[in-house]
Amino acid sequence: MTGTVAVPVGDGWRLWGTKWFTSATTAEVALTLARPQHAPPGLRGLSLFLVHRRTPDGRPNSIFVRRLKDKLGTRALPTAELELQGSFATAIGDPLDGAGVKRISTMLNITRIHNSLGASGALARGLSWARAYARVRKIGGASLQDLPAHRSTLVDLAVDYAAALELVLRCCELLGRVEAGAASASDVALLRGLTPVTKLATGRWAIAGVTEAMEAVGGVGYCEDSTIPALVRNTHVIPIWEGTTNVLALDLMRAAMRSDALDAIVRDARESMERAGSEPALMPARRAAERALDEIERRALHLHDDRERAEANARSLAMGVASTYACARLVAQGAWALKSGDGRTAATALRLAERGLVPPEAPTAIDLAMDDGAEVIEPTGEEAGPVDQSA
Repeated sequence: MTGTVAVPVGDGWRLWGTKWFTSATTAEVALTLARPQHAPPGLRGLSLFLVHRRTPDGRPNSIFVRRLKDKLGTRALPTAELELQGSFATAIGDPLDGAGVKRISTMLNITRIHNSLGASGALARGLSWARAYARVRKIGGASLQDLPAHRSTLVDLAVDYAAALELVLRCCELLGRVEAGAASASDVALLRGLTPVTKLATGRWAIAGVTEAMEAVGGVGYCEDSTIPALVRNTHVIPIWEGTTNVLALDLMRAAMRSDALDAIVRDARESMERAGSEPALMPARRAAERALDEIERRALHLHDDRERAEANARSLAMGVASTYACARLVAQGAWALKSGDGRTAATALRLAERGLVPPEAPTAIDLAMDDGAEVIEPTGEEAGPVDQSA
């Protein structure tokens, strides 16, 4: 919740408070949320403002850099803590309607897709490094790329990259339609649900992927001159920017409860596979995707039944939606590629399906999150088995 206050003065506003800004020492303008004086508490009391580093007559705008943040990565972006001491600002929209969060959220489609592109790029770079190293590294006289265990690792890295790229490109396609004014209501709903899912999944895959790539390169990957450590550090911010994993998962859950965003994702996934026909080689992946879509619909029907349980399982639902939608799209594209003799996309879809598409729900009410003593709370219900209290 922002503690920055906006006070009306003449033909504008003065902002008082402390903020974190990326590019704080180089940017000339900023968008920020602030609470107008006497506005109610909570998100509905926030408004959106435009702040310039200098006033129209060229004087400093009472914005002071208190300290630069020493970050794990992305150090080329100077993130700093700024103090606003009566900085002049212009309201965007009606500053008293409390719709600042709603206004700024319209930019999230773009910024979340931007982050997803970065995640896909990180996966591609890690995969490229791992493949190149596997070609030249010898283990006991054998090439690393010929060892089954290592080949399996490389395959999974490639599958993660393909799934991430598929989600990102679909989001870009939908965003292009929206910005061109050619989007249908279904396109808008699909983009609304797919954007947080894509950002969530690509961020998680990127973290796992670049870490796996560093391990795949061995000790070389742990050395700074390989540039992989920098890639690992920089990638770790992706699941934080524009909404953490849990924030994005809850965003999808709320969208599913309040709109047809999740229905649009499921419907588009089914239609994609139907248009591709029934390619025999892809039927295992298609059947897995169909079962996963059925499970997603089942969970969606029960979101209102138990809000606490729904929130606890929001992450598994979101990851399941991402993997299943990517699989459905890869099934469709794989079917077309097979007609020209290219089986790589089909193999990717099959591998993705084999790994499992929808993570299981938390079946019991075991909560160790804030329990320092790791005391186990016994599950309830006849279906629950005995709990070993000696653990």
